Amino acid sequence: MIIIGRKSRNTDQALIKAGIELIAQGNYDPTVRAICTLANVNQGMFVYYFGFKEEYMKVLFQKIYEDYLSKLQDYPEKDAKAAIQLQQIFYRMTKYFIENFNTANFLTEALYHSKAASYFTNYRIQHFIFVRTLIEQAQREGDICSDMNSYEIYTTLQSILIQPIIIKNNILQQHKNEPLMDKLKLIDVSSESSLQKRLRVAFKGLRP
Repeated sequence: MIIIGRKSRNTDQALIKAGIELIAQGNYDPTVRAICTLANVNQGMFVYYFGFKEEYMKVLFQKIYEDYLSKLQDYPEKDAKAAIQLQQIFYRMTKYFIENFNTANFLTEALYHSKAASYFTNYRIQHFIFVRTLIEQAQREGDICSDMNSYEIYTTLQSILIQPIIIKNNILQQHKNEPLMDKLKLIDVSSESSLQKRLRVAFKGLRP
């Protein structure tokens, strides 16, 4: 008779950590074998903890998303005017895409484009409400134009700040062996100076 011992939090976390590492490497749909090999855990224990891979991926997404959200909210100027706080949040959001592109891309795919996107609706709403509250407050304080709704402002900021990073990285990944890619690599969308410049342009354009 095989006796299965008490669940170990360390083994549980080792499997999640392995998934996070594989996602960061660009493997958005890692196999159970790959996860277990990296975590040094047998596949039977994977089933013991998570049952099916679908359940594991939900837990993995939740962990990555919560870490991402905590980074967005970890800014010092929480007593500043809403427009300043909004700039800090979009700065951190953009830095996250720069420093963790594969993980950020995985989140975007899961939230909006994956077959399981409906499962993540609550997270998507939570994320948007968090930002929308500051946008609407900044509008009331007269620091952001009121002729656009919060969703239009949110997507405008994303387009100016984050979209250039997504476009460049996706093109480089899909056509990395083509000669013209060397020139694309020279286009700076990720440096601190480039990010600060886009922040200034984006928020200047939203003034009343």
